[in-house]
Amino acid sequence: EFDAMYYQLLLTVESMVYPNLNDAELQDSYGVMSEVELYDAMLLPSESVAAYAAAQEANGYEHSMKELVEDAKN
Repeated sequence: EFDAMYYQLLLTVESMVYPNLNDAELQDSYGVMSEVELYDAMLLPSESVAAYAAAQEANGYEHSMKELVEDAKN
């Protein structure tokens, strides 16, 4: 079973360069113990959406499935 929401979260977290979500000091300052927890603590939901869109674009996934289907038809 594929968890699309968790995939989006991991794609975004792993794509972030700054701030370094693995920084122990930064994690300590937010009282969290992992990069995923830090990401959740730092960003508002609307910021998470923007970060995910940026991660998709950075990884070459900026085209929607609908656009890909239309391209394949042509």
